[in-house]
Amino acid sequence: MATRFYLPSDAEKTPISPTPDAAWEDTSILVRAMCKTSKRSSAMTTIPFADADTTNMDILFRQYVSEELEPGQGISEQQTACLQCRVAQQTNSMCLAFGVRVIAGNGTTVRKILVPVTRGDLEAPTVLTNRGVVKITPISDYITIGGDRLVIELGMGGDPTYLGDGHTCSMRLGDAAGSDLIVGGNEQTDNNPWMELEDDLTFVPPRGSSPSGEVFTDSFTVAADVNIDAYPATPDYAYNQGSGTNMRVVAATDKATVNVTNTSVHARIINAAVPSGDQEITADCYAADSYSSGAVTVRMATSGNLENFYMLKVELVNVAEVRLYRCDNGTFTLLASADRGFSGPQTVILRLKATGSGATVSLEAQVNATAVLTYDDTSASRKTSGPPGIGGWTSTTAVTVDNVSVNDLAAGGGPIIPAFMHTYKQRRVA
Repeated sequence: MATRFYLPSDAEKTPISPTPDAAWEDTSILVRAMCKTSKRSSAMTTIPFADADTTNMDILFRQYVSEELEPGQGISEQQTACLQCRVAQQTNSMCLAFGVRVIAGNGTTVRKILVPVTRGDLEAPTVLTNRGVVKITPISDYITIGGDRLVIELGMGGDPTYLGDGHTCSMRLGDAAGSDLIVGGNEQTDNNPWMELEDDLTFVPPRGSSPSGEVFTDSFTVAADVNIDAYPATPDYAYNQGSGTNMRVVAATDKATVNVTNTSVHARIINAAVPSGDQEITADCYAADSYSSGAVTVRMATSGNLENFYMLKVELVNVAEVRLYRCDNGTFTLLASADRGFSGPQTVILRLKATGSGATVSLEAQVNATAVLTYDDTSASRKTSGPPGIGGWTSTTAVTVDNVSVNDLAAGGGPIIPAFMHTYKQRRVA
C-alpha cells in the first residue's frame, strides 16, 4: 500500500527547517508546511512566481516536512508528484520539479537523497493543468533510523534562454477539494495535489497515546523571553528555589532553553493536574554534543532537598547514549543505558514512565516511540512520589525542551492546563 501526502497551501510551523537542496537556484518564495496523509482543508490557492531572468534554473515554492518516521522501515519504491501548474506565456518553458530527502531530527543532517531535484517531461501550459512527475525511482534504498523525517520540495524549473522570457509561472496547492488529481491526466478540474511514495510507511504515534490520556501539555509559546520560574506570568505561578536565567523560555524558538553551561538544570511542574504517583512525561529534547541534552524527569521531590528524581537524557559522547539516571541529593547514579545509534546533534522524543510506590519503582524509557530501557529500582533511594518535570545540561551549545505532555497513569486524564514551574540547578556527576 502506497503512502500519499497532501500538500496544503498555507504556511505552518514545522519541527525542523532544513536548508533547501542546493539544486534550487531560487528560494525567494519558499514557504514551509507539514505534509500529512490526511487532509486538513487548506484552501485551494494559486501560488505565483515572476522574474525577468532568462537563465536555466529551478525555483523552490514549498518545503514540506513529514511526521517522524518509525525507525527500521525501508524506502525503495517509486515516487510520484501530481500538481497543477501554468506559465504566463508558453515561451517561459517551465516544468514541475520536485525532490525528496530524508533529514535527521537535528534538521540539518541529510540522511539520504531519495530523489534529487527532478523536472517533469511536459512543460506547463498557460492554464492550470495537471503536470505530474511520475514514478521516479530512488537513487538507492534507505532504512530509517530514529528521528528521520521526509522532506519534500516542490517547485518549477526551466530554461527560457532561447526565447528570452523569464520564469513567470504558478502552481496550485491546497487540500480542500473532494477528489485528488489523477496520475497521467491533463486535468484542469480543481482537485487536490499530492505526492506519493509506493512504500507503505508508518509514523511515530502522537503524544498522549497512553490509555489514561493527557492531563497536561505545553509548547512554550511566549511573546518575549521569560525565566522558567515566571512562566507563564500569572498571579498563581509558584516556585521555591528559583535559578534566575539558568532556564528560560525563548520567544525566538518557543522552546525552554538551558541558559547556563556545565550545570544540570531542572524544572518541576507545579500544577494540580499533574500526577505525583504513576506518571509518564514526553518531550522533544535537543541533544547538542557530548553530555549536552534536554531531559525529562519523573518523581521530583517537592520538599526538603529538591535534588531527588529520575532523569532521562541523551549523551552523544557515550556509545550507549540514552541514559537513565537517579539523582540522590544532587548526586547522579546511572541506572541503565542504551545505544540508539545517534551520532550527531538532533532532536529526539524522550518519554519516561514511572509506576509503583512500594518496594519496587518500575521505570520505562522510550526514544522516538521505541522502547529502549526498563529498570526496577528496589534500592533504599527509590523515588516513590513527586511530579514530573523537564531539564538539561549543556557545555557550550544551548539545549532545548519543547512539546511537553504528561499522562496521569492512575487517574485517567483530565483537562489540559498551562504549566507553572520552579527550577533549581545541580552539579553534574559523570
